[in-house]
Amino acid sequence: DSINKGLVSIGKSDMDLHVRFYQKGAGTIAAAIRIDRKAGNSTEKLAQALEQYKEGLQDFLKGRKYDTRNQRSSVVTKKCLQVMDRAEAIKTMLKAETLKKSGSMVQVKMAAASMQQAENADNELRFDDALKLFKESLEQWKA
Repeated sequence: DSINKGLVSIGKSDMDLHVRFYQKGAGTIAAAIRIDRKAGNSTEKLAQALEQYKEGLQDFLKGRKYDTRNQRSSVVTKKCLQVMDRAEAIKTMLKAETLKKSGSMVQVKMAAASMQQAENADNELRFDDALKLFKESLEQWKA
């Protein structure tokens, strides 16, 4: 909600399409963040947040297509990268949860590699949760 409060719908022409896409994307990403914060370890809620992040990213990218100001477009690009990092972290957690249920060693190794990439990217958002799920699935596989 706070993201949308500062935005005013001003465009009716193609020149202002970027504004509408940015507003829609900001609202969708704000909804994703709310879902994500409340999700805890709920895979259903995390999957919902992931879909919202994807939708918001699509709108931001459409807005960049119509945006003629490089500086503003650059700020949006940075925000998109942050959102993509979080979406990747959620995908890794969801994959780890699936692996926990299936118990495949090859998949467990692939999840470990994905988590290592997330760690290298300095993605602190819930990496600990993904690592915990991975360790649990590894222990379950060993048993």
